[in-house]
Amino acid sequence: MYQEISLRFYTGGPEVFELYTHYMYEKIFGEEFVSAMKANLPVLRSRFHDRYKDQTHALVRLTLAQNPFFEALDGNLAGYAAFPGPVLVVPGAEDRTIPPWVQKKLLGVFRDARWEPIEGSGHVVYLEKPDGFFAILRRFLEAKSTRF
Repeated sequence: MYQEISLRFYTGGPEVFELYTHYMYEKIFGEEFVSAMKANLPVLRSRFHDRYKDQTHALVRLTLAQNPFFEALDGNLAGYAAFPGPVLVVPGAEDRTIPPWVQKKLLGVFRDARWEPIEGSGHVVYLEKPDGFFAILRRFLEAKSTRF
């Protein structure tokens, strides 16, 4: 669904792309990060818009390139389930791009998975809450296990 929405914005013409550019950060990031970055958002929006306004075809290609992966997910579930190692899932609790309830389905796919949501974060957890994200990742890597 996210891909379809993005494609509509990328292919809808200049006015639609400008609207997307204006709201994309609020869609991707959590409220806390957006509030903290409020003064910088106009610059970020402008840079993104200026970089891609005449190259939306590149965004379309990037989005479409993901289709084979997503289309093959169901067919590859047995292979994912056979993965013998530990899996750490660190979603942003405010992720609107891939909501936590969707990401939580991964726990039923992998044999040894751990769920560690980061409160106050959206889709880009490592950027929005780097201290919390990297602390959890470091503990996971040091333990080489989901039991940390």
